[in-house]
Amino acid sequence: LARARGLAMADAAASRDGAMLAVSGSRDAVSEVLAATGIDLAVANHNAPNQVVLSGAQAAIDAAESAFAERRIGARRLPVATAFHSPIVAP
Repeated sequence: LARARGLAMADAAASRDGAMLAVSGSRDAVSEVLAATGIDLAVANHNAPNQVVLSGAQAAIDAAESAFAERRIGARRLPVATAFHSPIVAP
């Protein structure tokens, strides 16, 4: 099962455009920015009260990175192969 999952993740990384972004803010604050800007991303991880990881298409991550920078909210791109924990890897 672990091997099959690994192969599926490798396939998703090779064939789908995705990225992840760590944001310094509460889940509610991050969700408000996404709603206000219309950016469609998944909350992949809610690691701590003030840390959320977003996951989705590269273009949406680019837009979110800019939106958070404009609002002076810390955000950092994660070095990942694709948008894990999102609909992009659903198959």
